[in-house]
Amino acid sequence: MKAATSSKHIRVVEPPRVEVASFEYERGMTVLTYALAIIAFGEKTLKQSESPEKWKLMSNKLMQAESVLRYLAEQNVGLANDIGNIPDLHPSTISGLITMVSGSLHLNIIYKSQAQGSASSSLLSRVSLYAAEKFGTASQLFSGINHSGSGSNGNKKLLTNLLPNNGLSQWLKAARNFSIAYAEKYMADTSQQKGEVGLAIAYLQNAKEALNAVEDTSKVYLQPMAGKLKGYIDESQTLFKAENDRIAFQPIPNSSEVEHNWPSGREVVPNQPTWVPPVSLLRVQNEYSIADPQEESNNKPRREYF
Repeated sequence: MKAATSSKHIRVVEPPRVEVASFEYERGMTVLTYALAIIAFGEKTLKQSESPEKWKLMSNKLMQAESVLRYLAEQNVGLANDIGNIPDLHPSTISGLITMVSGSLHLNIIYKSQAQGSASSSLLSRVSLYAAEKFGTASQLFSGINHSGSGSNGNKKLLTNLLPNNGLSQWLKAARNFSIAYAEKYMADTSQQKGEVGLAIAYLQNAKEALNAVEDTSKVYLQPMAGKLKGYIDESQTLFKAENDRIAFQPIPNSSEVEHNWPSGREVVPNQPTWVPPVSLLRVQNEYSIADPQEESNNKPRREYF
């Protein structure tokens, strides 16, 4: 019996082709995930541990993550040309993460100092301002504002749309304001110690405004420190105003005058050395095929990905 259909009537419909990211991209994402996992582990330990060593552990994890990210940044020079339409490993994204981690390292110092009462208020105000600068720069890098003109408009659009209305964008905004509030708090302490009570009150007013600018949706990321800082600002305002009303009688500068008195930010944690991957990640074969392994070993050059 003749077949109901013949080969000329058969139509083979190919499924839609899916663009698969390059092998470099996959390995790069693995390293990026490793860096983010280090940060997440440090944050989890910080929240759950009651040990006084938890601040040191968090700093160590942040420095370790920065080291891995710096390694990834070096690889991004070559990766960006192949996967420029994917923002995850774009140089601006990795630079933003490195900058954010640097700010977090300095903010962690503030947390530790508040908990343990170490370091001078003058130094801590500058450390806080440095953290605020880093959080602001990280936000710009993520949004693509500092992206160079060498990339495509598509890349810039992807980078610009990377942050809006998500948790990271809110956290960076909150962390910057939070760091500024801490800086103003420490500057108020320094001014009061110098007898400049009016200036100290102005700093506290600015600190309260910066803290109030932290939206409720993002403040949760900074609890319980936000509550402690607010309580300190309210208590100090009451004390300093009473001192000024009864003893000092000093004028209280306005907000713009206060900002002109800001010191420069101070970096106290240097850049971390680049991470050195384990030997198992150093080399992979350039191509994968069903060819004879021995022949491929003899004829195919090996390529360094990491």
